[in-house]
Amino acid sequence: MSASHLRTAFRLVLILLVAGPLDLRAQAARSVFPSVAPAMRSSEHNSLRAFVSLPDSVVYPATYWKEGLFIAGGLAGLLGAAFAGGFCANGEGGGENCGLKAIGGFVLLGGAGGTIGALIGGSIPKSDRF
Repeated sequence: MSASHLRTAFRLVLILLVAGPLDLRAQAARSVFPSVAPAMRSSEHNSLRAFVSLPDSVVYPATYWKEGLFIAGGLAGLLGAAFAGGFCANGEGGGENCGLKAIGGFVLLGGAGGTIGALIGGSIPKSDRF
């Protein structure tokens, strides 16, 4: 870049900084803790627990997420190991360290397939009929 280009770029940045918004409240740090309204600080509401009623425990319905994780992860992992081992054996490297590449293919596609299988299995609730 020539010196005239650098000066032009510097002037453009300077104009944008000056002409830009002066109040950047979106960039300000926010409080981590929520504030409590003054009405809640009265004597009749002496604790936040009295205002917000939370359940003691949450019971989630049983789903097939584990089955989806293991079945889809295992199948996708075997497919990934077969592809990685096959491409390594037929590649230009002469088939060196194909075992490590097959393990890497199993881990990579097994993780992706297991995640997708767990999400799909988690959307199917278990019923008491079976």
